[in-house]
Amino acid sequence: PELARSRELLAVHPTVYLSFGYQAKSNSGQERSRFEDNNELKYSLRSLTKFAPWIRKVYLVTNGQVPNWLNLTNPRLTLITHEEIFPNKSHLPTFNAPAIETHLHRIPGLSDHFLYFNDDVFLTKPVHPHDFYCPASGYRIYQSWEVPNCAAGCPHAWVADR
Repeated sequence: PELARSRELLAVHPTVYLSFGYQAKSNSGQERSRFEDNNELKYSLRSLTKFAPWIRKVYLVTNGQVPNWLNLTNPRLTLITHEEIFPNKSHLPTFNAPAIETHLHRIPGLSDHFLYFNDDVFLTKPVHPHDFYCPASGYRIYQSWEVPNCAAGCPHAWVADR
């Protein structure tokens, strides 16, 4: 049963593109090169296919632009536009990742347990559902450094998780 539940993990790929001919109405002052397409999405999706074949569904969240190489007939892929998840259309278009991320819970059919990948995240070796989620304890969090001991008043002490 533990493995069966973990197979419910889905992948969500929000992407921001300006390089497919769409002119952004953005006053953020960000340089166009920040949004250039260097095929990150292609290789990120390929890494999911190769190293996490157990992912049953990939939701690609986009402003409506679709790279010409993307196979939209793939049954494991669902394209979600910002218009579908932003209730207030006056907030669109947006190229702000945190704004997009706060609306991911509105993706129709999204599982309670899902993996969130940006388009520039790549898997480089096989992973298993238990690398990300354990039904007994929830999502797994990995740190690249040891958390230092906390002072008496820090949040670590507040949750009594010593």
